[in-house]
Amino acid sequence: MNKLAFTKQPALTLAVSAIVGVISLAGTRIMAQDSSKDFSHVVTREQSGDIIKVLEVRGPSDTITVGNTYEVKGTYKLVSQAKALLMVNVTVDGYKPHESHPDLPKQRMIIEKGEGSFTLQFHMWTEGQPHVSFYPAKGGHGFASRDF
Repeated sequence: MNKLAFTKQPALTLAVSAIVGVISLAGTRIMAQDSSKDFSHVVTREQSGDIIKVLEVRGPSDTITVGNTYEVKGTYKLVSQAKALLMVNVTVDGYKPHESHPDLPKQRMIIEKGEGSFTLQFHMWTEGQPHVSFYPAKGGHGFASRDF
């Protein structure tokens, strides 16, 4: 556009600039129009009724890539236990060499029995399968999980 177009439509220019600024600050929303990236699936243990829904994953790229940090938003329903640890992790192929890395401060949260929402963060240190899972609050193996 030329300068004249900007001076004749300052409100439109300001609105477009504001929108572009918001989009660039928000990062990339990985859950896009592509139906293969629909994260609204549910994983449940039929005996317990525990449910995890991943509704959105945001990060600096349109695919989950090693070296980037991502934010995962979703909802949960915990019915099988009074408390649980809700955590986002990346499962790595056990046959490939890998090393442990520190958790991010917002990678886990303790939740109470009932329903709620979550926002968790994880860093993709190496290739693997990201997932949000319930673990017993006092430690132990996961008992419900949602891969994404």
